[in-house]
Amino acid sequence: CTSGQSFEYQEWSENVFSHVEAEYGGMAAKRLRSLHDMIRDNQNLPVMEKLKLVNTTLNQLPWIADSVHWKQTDYWATPMETITTFGGDCEDIAIVKWVTLVHLGISGTHLRLAYARIKRTGENHMVLVYIENPDDKPQQQRGWVLDNYINQVKRGKDRTDLWAIYVTDGRGNLALIADNGKE
Repeated sequence: CTSGQSFEYQEWSENVFSHVEAEYGGMAAKRLRSLHDMIRDNQNLPVMEKLKLVNTTLNQLPWIADSVHWKQTDYWATPMETITTFGGDCEDIAIVKWVTLVHLGISGTHLRLAYARIKRTGENHMVLVYIENPDDKPQQQRGWVLDNYINQVKRGKDRTDLWAIYVTDGRGNLALIADNGKE
């Protein structure tokens, strides 16, 4: 499935859970099965409820710096690695949220990874953004932010604690944001 397409959900093979259990242990397989069941059981929720569910559920993953978790300065983990090793940094968690929303039937055309800076600390940060109408002109698009630091899904304009730097979609398009950090 390409990032711009949604697809009909299909149950995951028991072989996936068996492999994860053999490779990462019983708790990893249990976490993966729990995610699978959450996806399977919530296919028919309205979009906003899916966003809230995914944000809250995956915010339970502990934030772990790459230098500690992967012994590397910067490592972008796969969604499977993030779930099975029970943790990741902000971009790892944002990517798991993206993939989970696609499994919940939300088209990747609505999703963006957003690189931002936390105003209070100056820390670089990545969040997932859901764009309501991706065909609107960029300056007219309204987005909802899914952030591993807060469980509430808020409109981008209401996230005054962040400076937006750029967003990227699943096709590799990059848009710089003219955020002066005051609104």
